[in-house]
Amino acid sequence: MRINPFKRLVLQKTLEKELLYEKSMVREMKFLDNFLNQTGFDLVINNSVKQNLVKRGNPYTIEVEFYSREPDPKQEPESDEEDSKEEQEASDLCNFYITVHKPHNYLNIECHTENSQIILHDLLFTQEKPQDLRKLFQPKFPGVNFNMLNPTIQKQFVEWLQEIGIPADLAKFIEIQSLIQEQNLYLYWLDSTMQFLNTN
Repeated sequence: MRINPFKRLVLQKTLEKELLYEKSMVREMKFLDNFLNQTGFDLVINNSVKQNLVKRGNPYTIEVEFYSREPDPKQEPESDEEDSKEEQEASDLCNFYITVHKPHNYLNIECHTENSQIILHDLLFTQEKPQDLRKLFQPKFPGVNFNMLNPTIQKQFVEWLQEIGIPADLAKFIEIQSLIQEQNLYLYWLDSTMQFLNTN
């Protein structure tokens, strides 16, 4: 079967335009560097999607685990503005986990971001470091729902987290960094596809 090279050339040109467009969208995010410098967290990218922030201190070590997420897809305007607004708010959420630990004692917290705010969900103590925090917080987990706590305890718990080194703008960092990592993966795919097509 004879392959028409024109199809490959058209795809290459389209990929080149997309790659240039995506690179132009990458802006230097000084906020991310400032956050890491000011808070003392180290950013660790474990694999293509999983990322961690780690800060070792005395007496607590703090780890934050989050994942890359896809940028909001471009969609046509919908007639129902209320439904469209709810979908947009849902797409802005970014789930993450905070672990505060001392030797053989781990406080694990399930959270999400909402409008660059930290929203706490469930709290669970373990004696060992969990291998998979997403599986740890199943529907029947043996922990406590943060929203069910006394409002005074909630307020003082949040103040304690801030005191030990979990800043309020952590949510903003996670929102930006998770999207940047997703875009970096997309750029890598575009570049790899270009190289594949250019190989004879």
